Parts: sequence; structure tokens; C-alpha cells
Amino acid sequence: SILKYKDVKGKPAALIAMTSLNRNEFEKLCIYFGDAWNAKIESEGRYPSGCGRKPRLTTMEDKLFFILFYLK
Repeated sequence: SILKYKDVKGKPAALIAMTSLNRNEFEKLCIYFGDAWNAKIESEGRYPSGCGRKPRLTTMEDKLFFILFYLK
């Protein structure tokens, strides 16, 4: 199972240890990250519905959490 943002958002020490951000910082960054992500997807064009496998990271919070955790 994949560790998701909802699993650690209520645990401040764990969130900081995994991302170096507190909850407020993470949620503010997520707004900008979502805008950038959507702009990138729109500029590349979307694949037709049903193509490829379904994403495991479905929310912007989970995508950002994964990237920050991976980079740390």
C-alpha cells in the first residue's frame, strides 16, 4: 500500500520528517503545485479516457507528498 498525505496530515512530526514542511506550508504549496501540474497536463494534451493504467496517486496532495518525500 502507498503512503498517502491523509495518513500523515494529522501527525505534525511525521509530516515534517517526511517533507520538511508543516501542514500549513504543505497546503499552501499544494495550491501552486496543482496549478503547475494542471498547466503541464493541458499543454501536453490529455490521453483519451480509458488509456493506460489508472493512477495510484489520485489527489494533488498525494502527488506532492510523494515528490517531496522522494526528494528528501
